Amino acid sequence: MRIGLVCEDVVHHGFLEGLQRAWCADAVVHRTHERGIGRGAVIRELPKACVELSDWGADVICVFVDGDEDEWHDVLQRLQGKLPPEMRHLAICGVAVRNVECWMFLDTNRARSELGCLDHELGIEDPKGLVRVRLGLDEIAIYALRKDTVAEYVEAMSFEVAVRSNSSRSKSFTRFYDEARGFALRKNCNDFPNLHDRE
Repeated sequence: MRIGLVCEDVVHHGFLEGLQRAWCADAVVHRTHERGIGRGAVIRELPKACVELSDWGADVICVFVDGDEDEWHDVLQRLQGKLPPEMRHLAICGVAVRNVECWMFLDTNRARSELGCLDHELGIEDPKGLVRVRLGLDEIAIYALRKDTVAEYVEAMSFEVAVRSNSSRSKSFTRFYDEARGFALRKNCNDFPNLHDRE
């Protein structure tokens, strides 16, 4: 499978690549650009990015942004509304509540063991700065190394608890996961994990 990515920055790229390694290890991944852009630019450039990824031969186009201060489902509707109609069947859209780092906190055990987080830190509303400092991302100048640092962290995350939770963070992730798994099953990727059935 060939997966095209449209996302904001290196952390989003690394997060998606970590999921790909864990859920669809044989896939080939391509991102439309390797520079940080904001959510507004992702939405604005989405039609052009979809054409580029279609020309590359993408079987699926994965679009991923932060919700920032907005309701994640409102941002999701805006993303979906910018997709070219002829490519909507290829697209999976994900919106993290506030930011991707919130999704990186969905596995609290990994946050404790790998990031050294204390219980009170796991409840903070915006963990962006904490995650980037603890992973040392600001000290890594090379894009590929920063991406791989995030991907390695995410690849080993456990999301089973997240898909059973009613928190806003978990609901936004679970919707993204369910859409990704549904697409994978339609493509006969039967190794894609069913997190809902795991204990």
